[in-house]
Amino acid sequence: MRSGRRCLWSERPAGVWRDGYPVGNGRLAALVLGGVGEERIHLNHEWLWRGWYRDRVAEERAHLVGWVREAFFTGDWEEGTRRANEAFGGGGGVSGRTCRVGAYQPAGTLVLRWEGMEEAEYRRELDLEEGVVRVRRGESLEEVMAVLGGGPVGVRVSGWGKGWVGLGREVQEGVEVRVECGDGRVRLEGRFEEGIVWEVLAVVEGGVCREEGKGVWVEGEEVVVWVVVDVWEEVGGSRRRLPSYGPPEVPGEGWEAVRRRHVEAYGQLFGRVRLVVEGEEPLLPTGRRRGDPDPLLPVLLFDYGRYLLISSSAPGCDLPANLQGKWNPLLEPPWDADYHMDINLQMNYWLAEGAGLGECVTPLVRYVVRMMPSAREAARRLFGCRGIWFPLTSDAWARATPEAYGWDVWVGAAAWMAQHLVWRYLYSGDEGFLRETVYPFLEEVALFFEDFLVEDGEGVLQVVPSQSPEHRWEGLEGFPVGLCVSSAVDVQLVRWVLRMAVELGGRLGDEVSRWREMEGRLARLRVGRDGVLLEWGRELPEAEPGHRHLSPLWGFFPGDVLWDEAPEVREGAVRLLERRVRHGCGRTGWSRAHLACLCAALGRGEDAWEHVCVLLREFTTESLLGLHPVDLFQVDAGLGGAAAVLLMLLQVRPDGVLRLLPALPRAWGRGRVEGMRAPGGWCVGVWWEGGEVREAWFEGGRGACRVEAWAEEGVVRHGGEEWVVRAREGVWKVGGRGEGRYVVRGCVGKDVSSLLRCFHATIGKDITSGWGFILPQKSGPQVR
Repeated sequence: MRSGRRCLWSERPAGVWRDGYPVGNGRLAALVLGGVGEERIHLNHEWLWRGWYRDRVAEERAHLVGWVREAFFTGDWEEGTRRANEAFGGGGGVSGRTCRVGAYQPAGTLVLRWEGMEEAEYRRELDLEEGVVRVRRGESLEEVMAVLGGGPVGVRVSGWGKGWVGLGREVQEGVEVRVECGDGRVRLEGRFEEGIVWEVLAVVEGGVCREEGKGVWVEGEEVVVWVVVDVWEEVGGSRRRLPSYGPPEVPGEGWEAVRRRHVEAYGQLFGRVRLVVEGEEPLLPTGRRRGDPDPLLPVLLFDYGRYLLISSSAPGCDLPANLQGKWNPLLEPPWDADYHMDINLQMNYWLAEGAGLGECVTPLVRYVVRMMPSAREAARRLFGCRGIWFPLTSDAWARATPEAYGWDVWVGAAAWMAQHLVWRYLYSGDEGFLRETVYPFLEEVALFFEDFLVEDGEGVLQVVPSQSPEHRWEGLEGFPVGLCVSSAVDVQLVRWVLRMAVELGGRLGDEVSRWREMEGRLARLRVGRDGVLLEWGRELPEAEPGHRHLSPLWGFFPGDVLWDEAPEVREGAVRLLERRVRHGCGRTGWSRAHLACLCAALGRGEDAWEHVCVLLREFTTESLLGLHPVDLFQVDAGLGGAAAVLLMLLQVRPDGVLRLLPALPRAWGRGRVEGMRAPGGWCVGVWWEGGEVREAWFEGGRGACRVEAWAEEGVVRHGGEEWVVRAREGVWKVGGRGEGRYVVRGCVGKDVSSLLRCFHATIGKDITSGWGFILPQKSGPQVR
C-alpha cells in the first residue's frame, strides 16, 4: 500500500457511513466502509432522485407585487414579510404544505462477505494521487475505484479465498425492488411509484461462481466486481434514459488496463496543482490528527477538496455536486441532498477555477442553463418580470419554483449563480462561451432586475422585497427570515450583475447604457450608529448576532464589490464580520469554511488558519467529510475549506492584479505551490521562505500578467533572456514576450546586478528540485 502525505488512512473500518472513503466519477459514486468480515459499498447514480413533481411550475402571483410592496414602503416590514410569503413563498418550509423538491436517493449497496478475515491485520486508505481506495486485511488487498470518464465502479480483491457478492437496498414504502442473480451476475432493479426506474448490475470476474440466495458465491485467489447503474423515467408506457450520455458498460479489458486508464485520466486533473509545505507529518491515522491539527493537515484538506470536486463533478457528468456531493446512502437525506443556492451549491465550486479544475464547473453550467426556461416562466408568473428568477432550493429536475415557505422569497440566487459562469469565461478566455452562454444568462438576470427594481420616493432604485438569506431581526414573529427593503447582500449582487452586464455586454457591442444608469441609481450600502454595516438597510437588532450566514459580506468574498465602497462601508463590513465571530458564528462546517475564506480575502492569515483548524477539529468526520452539526454530512465544508487554503496562497484583486501569498499563515514557514490558475489563462507558482516570496513563475497566459510587487525591483527570466522589472504603483507587469515560463525574483536587500549574478548561478538548475527538506514522511505503520 502507498504511503505519503497525499493519503487519508485509518487503522480501523468505518464505524458509520460518514467515516467511509468516497470514490466517484461524477456519474457514479460509492462510499467504501472497509469492514473486516463484510464490506459494504453504498452506491449512487447522479440521476436517481424522487420525481413526483419533476414538471412543477410556479403559480401566477404577479398581481400581488404592489400589495406586498405597499407594506414595506409604509414601514411595516413585519406585515410585508407576511404578505411576501403569502404571495411568493410557495410550499414546504413552515407552510405545512408539500415541498415539491425531490430527494436524492441511494441506488443500493454492494455487499462482499469473506471467511477467516476477522483477526487480520488491518489498514484502509484513500490514495489521493491515484483516486483509489485500498483496504488491507492480512494477506488480502481490496482496491476500489470509480473509473473516470464515465466507467463503472470497480472492486478488486486479491487473496479473496471464499466469499459472497450481493446487492441490496433498504426497504422503502412505495418502492419496488427486485434482486436476481445468475451466471456470475447480480442485478438489482428498482422502481419509484412516480415512474423513475433504475438498475444496478454487478458482474463478477475471476474465481469459480455459483448462485447462492440473492447473490453469488465465489471461490478464487483474485476476484473483480464491476458495478454499473442506469436510470430511466417512464413516459407514456415507454422508458426514456435520463442521463444525456450513453448507457454504462462493463469493461472488456482486465483490471490493470482499466486502472491505468483511470489513474491517467484522474492524474491529468488532480496533478495540475501541487502544494508542498515543510514539516514532518505525524505518524497518526488521519482522523486522529483532527484533534490538534498539524501544519500539514490543511495541505491534505486542500488535496482532498480537489479530489472531492473531481469525484463529484468530473467532466462528462450531467449534474453538479449537491449538498452531499454525489454520496448518499439515506432514503431521507437532510434537506433532500438538494441544491441550495444561497451559498451551498456555490461553495462547492469556489475552489474549481483557481485549482485548475475549470472543466469540473461544466455540470454546474449545464444545470443553470437547463433551469433557464423554468426560471423565465417563474419570473413572469411570480413577479411579472422579464428575465429569470432562481429559487433558493431545487433538485435534479431544474425547476424554478419556491418550495421553502419562510425562506424562499429571495431574488439573489440567479445573480449569485451567474458569478460562476463569469469566472469560467475569465479563466478560460473562451469568447464563444461568453457570447453563447455567459452573456445570455447574465443579460436575463439583468433584465429581471431592470423590471423588478422599484423607485422609492427619492428616485432611488430599491430591491423590494429583499432578504438577507436565512436571517431575521429580533422581534419578528411567525417567520424564520425577515424581509426588508434592499438588504446589503441584494444590493451587492445587483450591483455586481449590472457592472458585469455593462463590461461583458460592452465587449460584445451590446447597448448597455441603461444598466450603467441603473447602477448609478441603485440603493447604497449604509452603516449604523455603531459603525457596523446594516444587514437590512436600517437599524434592527439581530435575532442571532452570530448567525451562520455571512451574506452581507458577499462583496469581500466570493464577490469583490465591497472593495470599491467608501472606507466607512468597508470598515463597517469588517466590523460586522468581527461581531459575528464574537457571537459564535461558524457553528456549521460550511459557515466555518466561509469565515476562513473571508479572513483570507481580508489578508488575515492567522485568523483564516485558525478557522481552517476549527473546521478540521470540530466539523469533519474521521474521513474529513464536512459536517453540519451534529452528524449531518455536507460536502460544501470540505470544498470551502480547500478554497480557503487556496486563498491564502493566491488572490485576484478587483482590478485583475494577482496577489501572491496574501494570507500566508506563520505555520507555513517554507514551501512551494505550483499550478494555480488565474484569470487570463495564467498558471502560477510560488516558492517561499520565512513567509516571503523567494521566486514566482507565470506561464500560459494571454497578454501580460500584473502582479503585486514584493520588492521595488525584480529580475525576470524568460527564454534565455533577462530583464529588470520595476514596480509602478506597487504592481509588476510580467509576460507579453511570447510563450513559456516567466520566472521572477525580487530585489530585496540587494541591487539588481547582484541578483542577476545569483540568477545566473542557478540557470539550468531547478533550485527546488527534490525538495529534500520536505520529502514526505511515512504516513503511519505500513502493512504490506
